[in-house]
This record gives sequence, structure tokens and C-alpha cells, in this order.
Amino acid sequence: MPGDFLQFKDITSFAGQKIEIKDTDKDDDYKLSWIEINDAGKKLLICDRNILKNISWNELNDQNLVFGKVVIVEGEKYILRLLTGYSEKKNYKNNEWDKYIVNPNKIDGLPPSEDYDVDNNIKKFDDEKINGNNNALWHWYNFSSFTQSEGLRSEKFCIIRGYYSTTYSKQSVKDLKYETVGYRPVLELIE
Repeated sequence: MPGDFLQFKDITSFAGQKIEIKDTDKDDDYKLSWIEINDAGKKLLICDRNILKNISWNELNDQNLVFGKVVIVEGEKYILRLLTGYSEKKNYKNNEWDKYIVNPNKIDGLPPSEDYDVDNNIKKFDDEKINGNNNALWHWYNFSSFTQSEGLRSEKFCIIRGYYSTTYSKQSVKDLKYETVGYRPVLELIE
């Protein structure tokens, strides 16, 4: 369970291992923190942080972790996948990153993005963003997350979200690995 939200030095680097989400571990150091979303008959568990770095979108996809695979956790059947993440400001497609993390509709129980959360101005260690309610829950500042969404220009690109702001969106080459882009798992309940 990574806990360094400034330098992210305690996030595991991918080394080719099989990635699995299993039943809750008895050791608190290995428990993930999930945010439960119940929306229009769909139940999602979204990890509140990235849990791997130095992994590419293609490596996640090779393990069926981008668009999803069926897993059993705590006796329930889920699709393990990434959030969708097209930037609404760039192409007006509905997506889960904007809906739940940016939260413009102020969903009860989720912090909305404040003006400073959506500001893409670059500052080294912006205290207002770091200590804001949205980042305190989702841990997006200074560390982007891969999304399911593929690039608009070419199939070799994917969309990453977070880093400078909740609304920050960038196209990234699917094969590249970064210290500051990671894997944030999502579990979607299959009923």
C-alpha cells in the first residue's frame, strides 16, 4: 500500500510479474484502499491511488487489465480494468475519470474539484492541490494514471489523467514506461 504522495518512492516498479488483485490481505501493508461508487445500477470499486509504476499501457493490456478480465474477490465476481478517461474538454466523450475524480456534478460522498484542482499551471509542490480534499482522496497530484482510452491521433497512443490537475489529460505512447504514470485498478461488480 503506497503511502508516499509527494515523491512516490514506495510504489512498486513493474518487473514483468503477473498482476493480481486477490482477497483482502491480513497484513495492512498489502491492503488496497477502494472507493465504492454506486451509479445507475453499476457498482465500481476504484483504487484511491496508483499501485504500480514503470509499467506501460501495453504491458497492462497484455495481462487484460486495460479493458478488463473477470476476477473473483471476496467471493464476488468483478471485471478488473482501468477507468475510461477521455478528456471531455478535448473531445466531449463521457468518461469515468471526469465523472468520479473531477466530479463536476458533485456526487455525494466524493469531493468535487475546486478551482485550484482544475488549474493546470505548473508549480513544484503546490500545497493547495496537495492538501485539498480531492487529492487527499484520489492521490492524482504529481502522478498520472493510465486509462482505457486510446489516443485520438493514432492507435499507438493512450490517454493518461492527473498530474498537474484533476482535469489534466495527455496522450502517451502505449509502449513507454514512466516513473510518474501508474496503474490504478478498478473493480466493476458483475451481477
